[in-house]
Amino acid sequence: MLHNFVFQDNIYQVARLIDITKDGLYLELAPELFLKKSFDDIIFIDKSLDALYKRVEHQMHLNDYRSIMHCLYSAENKFVRLINDFQEKSPVERLNIADISAHLYAISEKHRTRSKVVGDAISATTPESEAAQFVSQNELSALFNL
Repeated sequence: MLHNFVFQDNIYQVARLIDITKDGLYLELAPELFLKKSFDDIIFIDKSLDALYKRVEHQMHLNDYRSIMHCLYSAENKFVRLINDFQEKSPVERLNIADISAHLYAISEKHRTRSKVVGDAISATTPESEAAQFVSQNELSALFNL
């Protein structure tokens, strides 16, 4: 079954969650209420960005591929900053999760690396190469014998 998957809307929603979670780090929130929630949000964002990247990485034929990759690049970078801020500003040791710092570091490194990969993909697709994917009016006329 064919699904209409709007990458920018999905990436936008993840980016908003990143912003909301990061904003919470600067408020005086009760750790017993929000610490685990923030950590759970980080895990959700990690999995969401993984899924979005897997869906878009080989979709270079999409007209808005470059725009999608720009959105993903921005979200990946915001997420890396969120993880760093979370480790600095939150009492993560209260989560009682074994090796939480190592786990967060691994997630951060994965997304830092992916950000570079996405940046390289953006650089590899120039606006001229995107324009070459469009069919001109003359080509359409020749195809349809108009």
